[in-house]
Amino acid sequence: MKNELKFKIRSLWGILSVLFALVVTQSTFAISYEKKILTYNVVGRNASNTTTN
Repeated sequence: MKNELKFKIRSLWGILSVLFALVVTQSTFAISYEKKILTYNVVGRNASNTTTN
């Protein structure tokens, strides 16, 4: 009974860690993509590049 419970907890932690890794990578990719698009729009309109943060 204890071994079964340990296996369930271990598999749950594995699933949660994979989901967390996916969320982190997706959010960092989205942030970098958004920065690229925003800087492209600003530079494309001949605005000063120092206006972006």
